[in-house]
This record gives sequence, C-alpha cells and structure tokens, in this order.
Amino acid sequence: SIHRACQCFHCSPSTLELAAMWLRPALERPQASSCLRPHCRAAVFQAQRFAGSRLRHFIFLSLLCVAAAEEKKKSKFLAPFPMIVKAGLFWWCIFVFVVVAYFIVEVLWVRYKGTAVVQWGLTFDFDGTATRKVYWEQFVEPSKWSQSHPVVQSAVISMVENVLAENSGQHEKDGEEAAKVTCETNPNEEQTSDPLLGLKVVPLGPMAVNRGLTLRVRSGDMEGGFFCARLCTEISTPDEGPWTYTMKTVSTGPAYPYLSGTETSTMKMWPEEGGKVHCEWDGRAEVASRFYRWWQGLDNAAHEGAKAVMEAINDEVRRSKKHD
Repeated sequence: SIHRACQCFHCSPSTLELAAMWLRPALERPQASSCLRPHCRAAVFQAQRFAGSRLRHFIFLSLLCVAAAEEKKKSKFLAPFPMIVKAGLFWWCIFVFVVVAYFIVEVLWVRYKGTAVVQWGLTFDFDGTATRKVYWEQFVEPSKWSQSHPVVQSAVISMVENVLAENSGQHEKDGEEAAKVTCETNPNEEQTSDPLLGLKVVPLGPMAVNRGLTLRVRSGDMEGGFFCARLCTEISTPDEGPWTYTMKTVSTGPAYPYLSGTETSTMKMWPEEGGKVHCEWDGRAEVASRFYRWWQGLDNAAHEGAKAVMEAINDEVRRSKKHD
C-alpha cells in the first residue's frame, strides 16, 4: 500500500518519511491539533497511532494538507481598501507581468534572431539652381560649409583621420579595429578616454577614404557631449554616371540611437538633367530592441531626417546663389 501511494505521488518512501518527521512536532503540539475540526482531529490522532511506520507518515502528511485546506481562512488584507484601489493593484500586476514577459521574449529574440534593423531610402531632386559639383560639396567639403548648413547648425564638427589605416597603409578598417589605437590629437597631451580612439583630429578639408567627421552636441543638457564619429569608406567621382559617397558610423555617444559600428549610408548623385540634379540616399543601422525601434519610430524618423537635410541643402545653395 505504501509502495502504491509513493508511486501515485511520484516520491520515494524516504521522502515521505523525511517530510513527516519534519512536520510531526507541529501537529503534536496541543494548539496545532485543537485548531482542527473534530473529524480532522480524530483522523490525525488515528494516524499518530501508526508510530514508526511509513504508512503512518504518509497518512500524517496527507491529513495535514486536508486540514490546512479546510481551516484556511480568506485573507482580509485588502478589505479596508475601496474597489478602485483593488482594481488598480490588479491591473498594475497585469502590466508588470506583460512588461517582464516582453523583455524575456525580446532578449530571447535578439539572441536567436539578431538585432533590429532600421532601413531607409530617399530619392530627391535638387532644383538645379547650381551644378552637381556645388551640391556635391555640401556633402563632402566641410571646409566650405556655412554656419547655416544643417550639419553645422545641429552639431559642433571636427575632421578626423583613421590613424590605424594611415599607419598600416590600408584603406579601410572597421571602427572596432581603429578603436584599438590610442587617439593622437596632440603628442604633448596626456591620453584621454575620448571615444575617438584610433582617430586623430586634422584640419577641415575634403572628404577622402578613412577621413570623416566627429559630431558633438551643440546645445541642450548634453552640450559638448560626444554624439558620433563617421568615416568615409568610399568616394568616387567618375566622368560618367553617378558620383558615390559612403559613410560609416564607427563610434557613438550615449545620445545616439543606433548601435556603434552598425550604421552605413550611401549617397549617389547623377549629372544635371532637365534642369535638376537627381540624388538617391539610403542607409541601414541596427538597434538592440524592436520595441525601441517601434516606440521611437526610427524608420520614419531616419527617412524624415534625411529628407530635411536634403531640403536644407537645396535652400542653402539657392540662398548662396542669390547672394552671388
């Protein structure tokens, strides 16, 4: 009989014996037995007669569970509170459960499916007020940008060069490899923990492969804080066909929305045709959370941001031509 009971409860006789031995002192106290109903108390006393047997332990433990279930009283902890408070606590628990469940799913999804991708593409036609070269310079010639240029208005810029690529004679290096080299902005100054590791500041000039820009926040609570560093990975101006310009973000600050080293953007600009200059600009980046991508609307924000830059450059060139 004890063997069948143990098989039913998926436990060994020794397990029941240990459990009963642990609970026995509690029921042998007078107050523990006196709180039970008469029929439960009689059953417990009857079980105690089987002292020393495994069957006694099994019955002892089973009757204790039955007695506890019958004697359990409903908690009055929330009784003094109005119904609106109880409802609020209920929905708060639901909210916490949903949030925790989401983050668990998000972590597992990122681990097995990878990070969330942000992609955008834009087609824009400059109005032809100037030649293709003039519009091109608004992207690749920071030394010719005015104070009303959209990038200059939003950030403090500095031109940098990839030290690692320069020292090794190679033309393209990832930002992670470049970060292994100490920033050499000034050999007479002590090294800092600036995120420009592997980059050195150079005078403003035309863009070239392994050259790029650092952007720092111009105003606000994080004024002067590091925003990002971007390097040119490809630039070509063939006699025929579109001119191509590709940038990669190799280092990011706390305010930057994308993961460091994941953002690339490519712009292509065609020759003048029909009084306009056709341009295509697309980009790709990654973020750690799909919820963050949706909540911030990053896909749409990236597209609208690129469109705003194009329109601002178009207006900038038009104003400069009027002044000329």
